[in-house]
Amino acid sequence: MAKDSSFDVVSECDLQEVDNAYRQAAKALTQRYDLKDSGSTIDYDKANKTFTIIAPSEFIKNQVIDILNTHLIRRLGEEGMKFVKWGKNIDASGGNIRCVGTIAFGLDQDTAKKINKAIKDQKFKVKTQIEGDKLDAYKKVRGMNHAKTVLMNALRKDLDTRFKDLEMNVFAGYSGGDPALGEAWLEEVQREFPEYEVELISLPLS
Repeated sequence: MAKDSSFDVVSECDLQEVDNAYRQAAKALTQRYDLKDSGSTIDYDKANKTFTIIAPSEFIKNQVIDILNTHLIRRLGEEGMKFVKWGKNIDASGGNIRCVGTIAFGLDQDTAKKINKAIKDQKFKVKTQIEGDKLDAYKKVRGMNHAKTVLMNALRKDLDTRFKDLEMNVFAGYSGGDPALGEAWLEEVQREFPEYEVELISLPLS
């Protein structure tokens, strides 16, 4: 009997690496001869996942952003800088400007629609559904073993291509009330991805 195998398209980043990048950028800002006396600052609010830059001019602000982007790329790969969405400049005291950058999680509706259209244009045999900040894709498979194979092959391909330059974690998720089934699934995933320390997470039924 055919069942649905699903995967999610979602945008996430490692917040610990974001914090590491911020600390390195803040240190670099105090050491740059052309910026250390400029009066510019950068702060990171972990709770709200925002960066705040205070700078005397647009030019200096952009230099500070460049420093942060450099360290985000070093910690998170080429996609690192794309996680931060910068707002408009706001007047600050002392003739300075303030600019706030927000770490973006999930997919905005426009991006999700573009991915959805690209999947349909390629005529992949999957059903897609935009749900909140992620895109769910479903493919018909026959039997649980086939579903597991499809899932792990897709994950392996992504790890070896799209995410090969990023530091990634692998999780084995399961839902239901039998922990033994979860542990068995964890062992299967760990065998397929021995280079990762796979963690088990329990997913709520919805």
